[in-house]
Amino acid sequence: MFSQQRESKQQTLMSWTYPTITDDLKTYISSRCFSISTWHDGLFFYLKRNSFWIYIKQFINKSNPGALIVIAVDLEPAKYKVLCDILVNKYTKNYNPVDLVKLYLNLITSGSVCYQENGTEISLNLRNYKKRNKN
Repeated sequence: MFSQQRESKQQTLMSWTYPTITDDLKTYISSRCFSISTWHDGLFFYLKRNSFWIYIKQFINKSNPGALIVIAVDLEPAKYKVLCDILVNKYTKNYNPVDLVKLYLNLITSGSVCYQENGTEISLNLRNYKKRNKN
């Protein structure tokens, strides 16, 4: 999971990664997630780099552009769109990356993650997702 925010189109305000990724991959992602031709609040898109799929969800953070990135080995855009939606919703509520890491670790250890706000629940259960999509 990787997040980057910009104070302006030229200056990076904050960037963090969990777990760490190579500088080469970070540079590649940074050059793609804020390109002038693709930036739009709420836009979700994905790219392939070597053996990885990179899922990017753009958002506005305190009036600055931001992007949440998930790197995976599998091509499953619907699954990763739900995951990115959950993570961005959680992050933009209090801007605390620790909460994102907790959600991510919960997903990895339990196979599911859930986020609820204003009576609306978004959930992702990897076990059910895999069974449903293998048919």
